[in-house]
Amino acid sequence: MGRILERYLIIPSGEVMLKSKRVRPRLLMLLRRAVEDALARHGKRLVCWSLWESRVFVECDSDCGSVLARVFGVYRVVRVRGMLEGFKTLDDISVWAEKLFREDVKGRKFAVRVKRSGKHGFTSLDVARQVGSRLKPYSSGVDLENPDIEVFLEVRGDKVVGYTGDDIIEGVGGLPAGSEGRALSLFSGGIDTPVATWYVARRGVLVDMLHVVVSSPASAFYAFETAKQLSKEWLYGYRPKMYVVELGRVFLEVQRRVKRSLRMVVLKLIFYMLAAIYARKYQYHAIVTGESIGQTSSQTLQNLYTIHAVLEETLSIPVLRPLAGLDKEEITEKARFIGTYEYSARMPEYSALVREGATTRARVEDAVKEFEKIVDVVEEYAGRVVELDLVGDGVEALLQKMPLDIHYIPWDAKVFRVDASYEYPGSQTLPDNHEVRIEHKWQPVVIYSDDPSMAKDVARKLRGLGLNAYALALSSSELRELEESGGARINVEPGGM
Repeated sequence: MGRILERYLIIPSGEVMLKSKRVRPRLLMLLRRAVEDALARHGKRLVCWSLWESRVFVECDSDCGSVLARVFGVYRVVRVRGMLEGFKTLDDISVWAEKLFREDVKGRKFAVRVKRSGKHGFTSLDVARQVGSRLKPYSSGVDLENPDIEVFLEVRGDKVVGYTGDDIIEGVGGLPAGSEGRALSLFSGGIDTPVATWYVARRGVLVDMLHVVVSSPASAFYAFETAKQLSKEWLYGYRPKMYVVELGRVFLEVQRRVKRSLRMVVLKLIFYMLAAIYARKYQYHAIVTGESIGQTSSQTLQNLYTIHAVLEETLSIPVLRPLAGLDKEEITEKARFIGTYEYSARMPEYSALVREGATTRARVEDAVKEFEKIVDVVEEYAGRVVELDLVGDGVEALLQKMPLDIHYIPWDAKVFRVDASYEYPGSQTLPDNHEVRIEHKWQPVVIYSDDPSMAKDVARKLRGLGLNAYALALSSSELRELEESGGARINVEPGGM
């Protein structure tokens, strides 16, 4: 049995159609590419694409309207109920419309709305009146102010398209993907950063994501699942990427070296520094962040000023903050709308190195002093980058690509020892059958031994069993020294921020 095809009318955003004759064809080409990609990712085909003045006719597999409405650059999608071509008189239209809509208006109050362009011997009001008079006997009457159903007719040239209000799906507008360059989004995977990414992508920017592992590699897996969902539902017309940088050891050193009140500012400095490095390396035109002014201690205007002042030369690239003026309720509402909230909400807080006592008014000279304590460690570990294709790669690819060795104890890790002379606090002997019970889906399992190569072999086997396993790149004696000199485990503080 063949597939059922449906005809839709795409109304591009006003920005697209108001561009110059030189620019508009390019935007429509990008829009078509995004539409084809969106349908293909949802297992559907685009069979026909044809321009009709300021509209686009498409034919595609059935039930593709909701997919079309999520393509940036689309203002509205209409499922075409019927089309009349080559009419001669107004009677031709009214007879056709009667047959098309008489069942829809049966027992309901209705209104007829008409849009017309071209040269005809009648007006839009003439069409509405004559069609309305033919449909009225089937209905409960005409009600132009509060109808139960609206009948829409678009008359353009020698064609008429008919649909009802129930056939309309509102899009989100914006510009087609690829019309406004490339950006790299600092992507924690929490509630804010997917929304920030969505807003910038909606403006035609090809946005890729950078996730920095702060206190546990588990954060990369939760962030990947959120980014994958965002990509699946909204990021069409290109293959969005996600970069993961494993910097847990850097943040262990932040915990050990940096003054407590300035740790969150230094954390932000590291994020910005990395984003600038990778933006230059991979030729992005801007950095995107999810900051909302005053929402957290590191997002006060004074601290944002300080961060830019410290990185004045490094940050030679625009920083886009689409959420700057939104409050948490507005951001959360948008996260629900775009479908990322449920993914973000299940992600634990992985970057709260300080809750109480973090400064909201960091001075530039103090931030510089503390940041200099850690810059060398950032440069040492910044090359540990994993690149993922958010269309083609699954979470298994992330598990395979994540570095096997680790230089610290994640805050949420289960730690097991294998032939180790030192018993790290809270660690367990790994069972011979390698059966490990974890408390949440991506909880890290860390293996250490007197011989780091042995730990690596065991971690590799556990990875093969689907566990988020790592080998501590330290011998038992080195782990003891690290623990005694300030601690090997990153601490994440509970409570509000």
